[in-house]
Amino acid sequence: MTRSISCQLCPICAPKQVGGKIYREKRMPKIQMTEKWIRSAKTRLAREDFWDTLTSGFGVRVTLQGKKSFFCRYRAGQYQRRMMLGEFPAIGLADARKKFRQIQRQRDEGTDPQVIKQQARIAETVGELFEVFFSDRERKISAGVLARYKGIYRREFKRPLGLLKAKDIRKAHVIPLLRALGERAPTQCERAEELLQACFNYAVSLDLLEFNPLHKLPSFGKTRIGERHLSPEEVGIYLRYIEHLPIIEATYFFLLLFYGARPGELLQWRWEWFQKKRVSIPSEYQKNGRSLVLPLTTHAFNLLKKLYRHTGKSLWLFPNSDQTASRSGFRKTQLLLQEQIKGKSWTLRDIRRTTETLLREIGTSPEVVSVILNHNTSQLRKIYDKSENFFKKRSTLVCDGRYLIRLNSNRDSCLRRVCCPSVAEEVEA
Repeated sequence: MTRSISCQLCPICAPKQVGGKIYREKRMPKIQMTEKWIRSAKTRLAREDFWDTLTSGFGVRVTLQGKKSFFCRYRAGQYQRRMMLGEFPAIGLADARKKFRQIQRQRDEGTDPQVIKQQARIAETVGELFEVFFSDRERKISAGVLARYKGIYRREFKRPLGLLKAKDIRKAHVIPLLRALGERAPTQCERAEELLQACFNYAVSLDLLEFNPLHKLPSFGKTRIGERHLSPEEVGIYLRYIEHLPIIEATYFFLLLFYGARPGELLQWRWEWFQKKRVSIPSEYQKNGRSLVLPLTTHAFNLLKKLYRHTGKSLWLFPNSDQTASRSGFRKTQLLLQEQIKGKSWTLRDIRRTTETLLREIGTSPEVVSVILNHNTSQLRKIYDKSENFFKKRSTLVCDGRYLIRLNSNRDSCLRRVCCPSVAEEVEA
């Protein structure tokens, strides 16, 4: 039966000639694919696509020269993408289907696999791989944790590993670096190991690498078990010592104990977060990714009011000397403070544990303590409990301030006069 003139002129049915070869646009056939069928597949056209009946969106392209390649088609947003998965028989049918399922998972997670493939061409060296990793983690972890990871990479791995090809990295490149870091700073070494594993697992998940070259890497770090907290007598020494510090350092160490804030997160506090005797800390500046609202009691308000005269023109409460960024810490003051408190060594992280212990000693419920310290809660509570518990926090912190006044036995303390004169008079009475 001959085709009608109108059918021959139809752009769908009419054959197309490109470079002397005829391409006939028609519906692509569907085949229940097997390895045996792929080996024997042939076509009379320049190239022909065959769809798999078992896996929707997956197919094989066969050319006139006998070349066979796996491909897939998927939709990313409003765009339809087509991606080649590899040539047969270099990659088998089962492996090609596995790669297609991985592409589908990435699409379901909201990531375009085509963009990932483009990033793979960019992330050839270890330095470029870490840049892609950090840019992906900006939306998933807090700014403080991300800054800590970037600092570890910059200090420990950028110079020895940054220019090496990511696919050429082996354990022999990393073990000497981790061994030296483990002898110098065991806790920092453990964090460095976590960073390396996370980065290379990320590369494998996006198909930037075929396998993690650091799998089953021996550990040179040492986990520090958190058991140390300051006793009431040591808290009294702590408070009496910070009275003689400059106002910036005194405020930092007082807020560290009063609110139980994480040391790195407290350094990032900004003046714009304060309004109506409360401080609202955004979620991106918290380790667990949850925003935190803390009341400013008389204790903290009067001290911050005095601090504002010194750093109020800056964006941060504790700016650096150029006032272009927040300070990285008060290391010298911390060492001098540790010399004043004899006994077992302690770190600023132990101050947070001390705050929780003090709050529990004055009768605060564990739930309120967790809210003040912004601990992780159960998934069910995260979904349904959206209250700030503002008044519970305020009443608890008022009692905590009175308890700190009692622990400071110095009646002429400037902490009593400057931070909370009204509470000091009540305690003395």
